[in-house]
Amino acid sequence: MKKLFFKSIALFVLLVFLIMVFNVAVNTIISNNVDFSINDHTKYVVFGHSHSESAINDSLVSNLENLSKSGESYYYMYPKVKNVINQNPNIEYVLIDFSNNQIDSAMDDWIWGDNYLSNRYLTYAPFISNTAQLTILKNNFFGFLEYFPVSLKRNFKRVIDNEYYFSKFEKLGGYNYLVRDKTDSLINAVGNKAYKPNLNNEISNSNIEYLEKIISFCEANNKKVILFRSPQHKLNPELRNEIKFKEILQTKFSNLDFLDFNDFPLDNIEFGDFGHLNFRGAKIFSLWLDLRIKEALLEKSNKNEMVKNQIKQFGLQDRTNLMSYYDQKLVENKKLLMNNILSKGNSFDTKHTFLEGFKSNKLFFYSDNNFRYMAIEFSGDNPMELLKDKSFGVHGIIYDKDFDLLPSWVKAKKSNRLTWKSDFEIYNIEDKSYMFLTLKKDCEIEDFKQLRIFLMDEIEYKGTIGNPMEIEHYSFKKGLLNKNENSINEVTSKMEKLLTTAVRKKLSLQLQHVFSEELKSVALIPFSDESNQYIAIEYTNEYPEEFLKDKALGIQALAYDKDFDLLPDWVKQKDGAKFLSWKSDPERESFNGKYYIILTLDKKCKIDKWEQLRIFLINRDEYKGTIGQPLEINNVEFKG
Repeated sequence: MKKLFFKSIALFVLLVFLIMVFNVAVNTIISNNVDFSINDHTKYVVFGHSHSESAINDSLVSNLENLSKSGESYYYMYPKVKNVINQNPNIEYVLIDFSNNQIDSAMDDWIWGDNYLSNRYLTYAPFISNTAQLTILKNNFFGFLEYFPVSLKRNFKRVIDNEYYFSKFEKLGGYNYLVRDKTDSLINAVGNKAYKPNLNNEISNSNIEYLEKIISFCEANNKKVILFRSPQHKLNPELRNEIKFKEILQTKFSNLDFLDFNDFPLDNIEFGDFGHLNFRGAKIFSLWLDLRIKEALLEKSNKNEMVKNQIKQFGLQDRTNLMSYYDQKLVENKKLLMNNILSKGNSFDTKHTFLEGFKSNKLFFYSDNNFRYMAIEFSGDNPMELLKDKSFGVHGIIYDKDFDLLPSWVKAKKSNRLTWKSDFEIYNIEDKSYMFLTLKKDCEIEDFKQLRIFLMDEIEYKGTIGNPMEIEHYSFKKGLLNKNENSINEVTSKMEKLLTTAVRKKLSLQLQHVFSEELKSVALIPFSDESNQYIAIEYTNEYPEEFLKDKALGIQALAYDKDFDLLPDWVKQKDGAKFLSWKSDPERESFNGKYYIILTLDKKCKIDKWEQLRIFLINRDEYKGTIGQPLEINNVEFKG
């Protein structure tokens, strides 16, 4: 019995040892390959939590990048700072937000609390030393046991997928454009009296220890470190530990410059709440900070006193001057952005006719922390009159492996597509004409299986206008992932080819059907390619644009009993359900003098032949029942 016991112990120890060796190997591979690169013109970098994240709009401060991240303690900030500093030699100054709540004992929970382990630990685990991980193990043993294997699994997947660009799997940080106005309601709730000091605050020695580590590392790498405190409302309850805060500042960080912006004069409407600036306050504060940096504030020996004096003297005229400066700044930023897109963005030559009178010669793609950009170089006359009532639509089809990186609202729809609508601006640069598009960055996916660029009505989507363009296997960071002559296709050519094949194979079903008085069909063509199944509905009357503008088509496909096992698991789990459902926005196409509404159904399984197909009109925004008369067809096969 004793032998069995000791043998079990030995096997357990061996297993733990092998897991730890495997973990070290995976973390080493990631650490050696990870990309924490930022803009190469960045001279000043900001680290902090939500206070600085919402206070400093780095688009308004020259040569500065805000890498603050909400809920990030100094413990997790430490490995981020190390990687950013090591990979970006252009950085000269490191500005670290040091605020009242960062000394509070609540910061301990930000390090080893379950909520933060499930987020921050999973993000930074490959870069946290074994010694540092003992801090979590000692303070939350069961939490560590729960999230360590999750971390190992995620990191192993990164190695398998060759994903080392850090912002691909977790945003590095950035300015938070905070739209919030809670301050007046908070004042009404608590009264307009400042909180009394609390002399018995417990502090987080662990968080302070890692701030010291960050400072030591930066100084060892010849970076100038400056602590600062973001503006806070005078009624912020976190200011109750002000005496303890200044005591720690004096005893532990007296050798550092501390720029105290806490009392920067802002109105209630410029605070999102007592602890955070909203976008209005960030605009004022960031413009002011930009001017001070341009005046070489950070290089002055008496910078602390200068900040105090300038804050005291800040008045109405200063605000007026800042607004004038803001207009100037916008022009500067636009020029800088356009230069970055054209000089640093990925580009390729492509001749494409979006509309007669609007033809592209070259495309440029560029991405930063907050947006993706496209520039279309075009020739000929200015197309403003031609495009005056139009916008651009962009659809990005992702790779299956990146599904978990999609925004939650996209994943909830089980969609593999990101969509954008963009207005455009036209500029002439060095005798060439460019059209610039801006796409909001909803997630960190940079590589797309397919990008589809098209013109549409500027008010609402009523189908594509003209000839869309498709680009296969493209990355905003790397350019073409599969470089061949067929990477760029006109959608009309592709759809024309598919329709030609379907007609040649006599796949058309002659079915006259009245969906509604506005939409009547004479034929239906089911066909497919490697990724999708399609239904082309040939209609007789004029395209019912007004009628369909708020409608989509629903499709239900009933499987044969013999194909039940081919259905997705999530369908089979529904008490023997045998049908799949789709919703498709109608898209207009014309071919050989005939007019079609094209429905696109993503392939959810390998079934090509269905016992029954049901097609019906529905409300586009939400399902409120069928509209008009559904069409039911038996024994329908989608052929390639």
